[in-house]
Formats: sequence, structure tokens, C-alpha cells
Amino acid sequence: VSSTLADYLAMNKIRHRTIHHLIADGSFIFVLAEATIDGKAYALYEIYKMPFSAETDYDITEYWSTRRSVPASTASGLPIF
Repeated sequence: VSSTLADYLAMNKIRHRTIHHLIADGSFIFVLAEATIDGKAYALYEIYKMPFSAETDYDITEYWSTRRSVPASTASGLPIF
């Protein structure tokens, strides 16, 4: 599945710039990342499932993602990251 994820990111011109948060719990990993898609800034909220056992290679078996464009300013005046 890892090569499929790499293909998806390349096909959609998604380039991760900065990982702001990474949280792991069991076989799930949450990532809040700053990325560009076609040159526009986005916040990516991603969840990876990587089953950990002696029999696996720690491959990504499932992947979920949503994104939000990074606004020039926010109502609070604080950045989204």
C-alpha cells in the first residue's frame, strides 16, 4: 500500500513541508502536516494504520486524509498551526 500512497501524493502534487503534530496510539498514527498542493498552502489531517507485529513489515495498510486551505488570517488572529 505504501507505493500506492506515494503514487497518490505524486499524482495530486501534494508535497509535505512541515509535520506539526504526530501522535501514535497502537497501530494508528495521526499527523497534522503543512503541505502544498499545486503551490497552494494546506493543512493536512492524516491517519495511517500500520499494524505492528513480528509477521509484518510495518506497511501502511489504511490511510485517511482531509485537508484545509491555510487562510491569510483567522478570526482569532492566531495561525492554524
